[in-house]
Amino acid sequence: MRCWGDNTFGQLGFGTTGGTSFPATATAPFDFVGVTAGGDHTCALTATHVAECWGRNSSGELGVGDTTSRNVPTLTAEGRAVTAIVAGASHTCAQTSTGAVLCWGANALGQLGDSSTTGQTEPDSVRTSMVFDLLAAGGNHTCGLSSGVAYCWGSNQRGESGTGAPDSALVAPVMVSGPSFTVLTLGSDFTCGLATSGSAYCWGANDNGQVGDSTQTDRSTPTLVQGGQHFTAIAAGASHVCAMTASGHIYCWGEGTSGQLGLAVPVPLKTTPALIPLPN
Repeated sequence: MRCWGDNTFGQLGFGTTGGTSFPATATAPFDFVGVTAGGDHTCALTATHVAECWGRNSSGELGVGDTTSRNVPTLTAEGRAVTAIVAGASHTCAQTSTGAVLCWGANALGQLGDSSTTGQTEPDSVRTSMVFDLLAAGGNHTCGLSSGVAYCWGSNQRGESGTGAPDSALVAPVMVSGPSFTVLTLGSDFTCGLATSGSAYCWGANDNGQVGDSTQTDRSTPTLVQGGQHFTAIAAGASHVCAMTASGHIYCWGEGTSGQLGLAVPVPLKTTPALIPLPN
């Protein structure tokens, strides 16, 4: 596996804390089949369903029982068989082979879903009996998808957990009222999903137009992204979103001050999907 960028907390997994601007091989004894990046930590899943994390650990986000940062991949989730792992800003969640959901790390806003706001340096069970088909982590909130129904927990200050009314902390999973979803993706303080129809819905913070409904008004329930496009894939950044159609066209919306929307001329923001001009 190769990583690059800032490495202040060892999040690149080189065994050092020196950054690099080009891909370099991370130190790992296994071949990884999946990887997720949080604020300053990284986690990965091996072919044998073992999870490892590395990088910043000041909130216990590595799940190793302490708050010491690691600069090489370190066994997490107590060595249990894991089928999925996702990283938020300072927390991590995983689903085990038995269907249980475990979370660890920062929890001031309930993002661990364990009915408390106390942080954990070791995996703690999310208070739910549901088995999720998909997990996703945002800045300070987490969501799961069960038979097309979305459930979220954690921060809901901007409506990102989709309960219909902003709330500081949701300490256990709450059902999101909306269409049946096939995928979810979480930004810093907003959430998006693709409905079974292919239409995109977003909710939460919208100051940069990341909900895509032609406004800059926060939304606390799933809101249809304008434009009429049907998508097959969607991914959220901190404050922007990109999605791809079946024909391979890519549309982006939200914050664009650093060129993250991929337009020929950077713009501060787009409140509806804008087609990215791709080279021939």
